[in-house]
Amino acid sequence: MLANEDSVMLDRGRAREAHEKVNALTDPDSRQKFRSYALKAPSMLLSCGLGQTCAFLLAKEKKVFNALAGWLKLKKYVESEDKEILGDIVKMTPSRYRLAEREALAYLGWLKRMSEIYLKEDKGNKGKP
Repeated sequence: MLANEDSVMLDRGRAREAHEKVNALTDPDSRQKFRSYALKAPSMLLSCGLGQTCAFLLAKEKKVFNALAGWLKLKKYVESEDKEILGDIVKMTPSRYRLAEREALAYLGWLKRMSEIYLKEDKGNKGKP
């Protein structure tokens, strides 16, 4: 397989995994909360970095964190579960951290797109707490 084909297969895998995570959500409130944080996650990653983004998501929206952590674990960037993943991240070498961050950004891009498509904003609750 050519390098370009590997890249396409990896991107399709990201899309498939994000699609599954988004479509597994059933509760309307959790769908809206997931959507809100999934839309923000890529820009947060760019401005704050992988560690800060994971810590924030773990504290505020665990379903988005679990989706990202599951992908990073599947791709063998982390080995631990739940909050212990933060320990894996802070122990990474700088080059490994950059690779993990790039992979996280690519995955979160797909999670954002799938959330925009499948988790439509509830217009009736706009502006309500």
